[in-house]
Amino acid sequence: MHAIHPNARTTPAVRAEIARSSELTGVLARRYGVSTETIRKWRKRGPADCQDPLGSTSQAALESQ
Repeated sequence: MHAIHPNARTTPAVRAEIARSSELTGVLARRYGVSTETIRKWRKRGPADCQDPLGSTSQAALESQ
C-alpha cells in the first residue's frame, strides 16, 4: 500500500473515484486540482490500490477536522 504524505492533494476515496471514473483525464485533473499525470497514475494503479493504508478510522478522523 501507498502511504499518504502530508502534502497529498487527494484522499483514498478521491483516488478510488478517479480510478473508477470514465470521465476525460483533463476534466478530472481540473476537478481535483491535480495534473493529468496524477490522474493517469491513479487510473493505472486501479481502485484496489487506492485504499487508505491506515484503515477507515484514519479517514473518519480526517473528515471530522
